[in-house]
Amino acid sequence: KFRHCLQIPVRVVYMHMSQVRRQLMDFTFHIDPEKCNGCTVCARNCSVGAITGEKKSPHVIDIEKCIKCRECLRRCRFDAVYTV
Repeated sequence: KFRHCLQIPVRVVYMHMSQVRRQLMDFTFHIDPEKCNGCTVCARNCSVGAITGEKKSPHVIDIEKCIKCRECLRRCRFDAVYTV
């Protein structure tokens, strides 16, 4: 029944999805030093160790190590993590 509803070639759909995926990953995470109080929650939950900083001091995200999993964004209680 639904075979004729979408007559878009699979190749076109795949190309479009790869472009969407690339756009979704085209951002970097950063930590606002004015909002970060150095609680270390983001650093402790970063699976690749991309977040560094001393306790009670603003932390920094190494964008080369970051795999963009968004865990820091989810865990930060102070809204210090943002994307650019």
